[in-house]
Amino acid sequence: MLPSLVIAAAVAAAAGGSFAALAKRAFPGGTAAVPREITVSRTAPVLPAGTPVHLLAVSDLHYISPKLNDGGEFFRRTVENADGKLTERSEEFLAALEAQTLKERPDALVISGDLTFNGEHQSLRDLKETFGRIREKGVTVLVLPGNHDVSYPMAVNFTGKGTERVKNVSQAEFLEECREFGYGAAEEKDRASFSYYYPLSEDFALLFLDANTEAAPGALLPETLDFAERVLKRARQKGVTVVTVTHQNVLPQNRLYGDAFAVRNRKETAALLKKYGVAHNLSGHAHLTHCAAEDGLADHAAGCMSLAPFRIARITVCGKQADYRNGILEVPPELREEGEARARQTIRQQVGAELDRLSLPPEIRENLVASAVRFNRAYFSGELDPEAFRKDPGLTLWKEYASGTLFWSYMQSAD
Repeated sequence: MLPSLVIAAAVAAAAGGSFAALAKRAFPGGTAAVPREITVSRTAPVLPAGTPVHLLAVSDLHYISPKLNDGGEFFRRTVENADGKLTERSEEFLAALEAQTLKERPDALVISGDLTFNGEHQSLRDLKETFGRIREKGVTVLVLPGNHDVSYPMAVNFTGKGTERVKNVSQAEFLEECREFGYGAAEEKDRASFSYYYPLSEDFALLFLDANTEAAPGALLPETLDFAERVLKRARQKGVTVVTVTHQNVLPQNRLYGDAFAVRNRKETAALLKKYGVAHNLSGHAHLTHCAAEDGLADHAAGCMSLAPFRIARITVCGKQADYRNGILEVPPELREEGEARARQTIRQQVGAELDRLSLPPEIRENLVASAVRFNRAYFSGELDPEAFRKDPGLTLWKEYASGTLFWSYMQSAD
């Protein structure tokens, strides 16, 4: 997870690694054998070749069930001092996603991981109900687990002034709860993970690649890479265009962080996709709306759906052509204003704490903070124009007064 500012991101990167290690210790297991007989019927038939296919894509819902928090002081303090998400409004974001999906009626709703806040089984069951309603109304829902969804050791219920551990979700349980949302109706399934190949038309398919197994958190298993190669080779022979979906990025989205938010074997993964001419990968994890490109492969990272400005993406694929456009989740004005205020407050607090170590004049400090808020909002929403921002008066002040800070390095790393 990449929070909405650089300081918290560095902490999150370190914590993510330790969580993965803890999960592997706490929930031991080898490569899970997934029975091939797990099947469900498709929501909609495969479209004829040449038909434009419309996708609505989101990532990082980080939904927490209302049954797992009492709205008390500790919960409010936890979310208000986190990374800027409106976690306490999870129900409203989920309702907005359901309404917008049924309004737009895409050929598939694609959710690229981190469905839950911290892997709570109850949260996943709530999501299953919502996804089920969408599916019953004729819209295909296709999901992939994120690093927060499988065997995550931080699943808790917020009560009063503290927390209590609650049941999380094993790899087998994720398969069982989400079998109707892609894997069960897939044409090809990986036995080692929740990876699957799902044709939407005779000449277009999605390949979901799961890098969040209990056996290898954060990496694609060798078996999964073998599965992907078999599927991609067969698709190329048939002239089928394939767009891949991962939770972690397959290309670095920010120079400062490098591979911190990428699939751990991302070079091998990216090489495989390039080998078979995959031009587009849909990912999340970084909470950053950004597209990294390398040797004909574009990795489109979707922003976190509950972090202002509440990004979604609309993708249209027809033949070999794909059109990717960022959009905004339709939420009530009051919710949007609260989200924007939370994001501003978060960065003001955390960047301000870094600047306080420099003993700056109040006016200079305020100008630096205001510039940081403008930059971070533009960067995380995918709206940053680097050339235009270099002319921002605040950037000159950062260079003069705070060029030794981590946030300055962060601003310099953006493209």
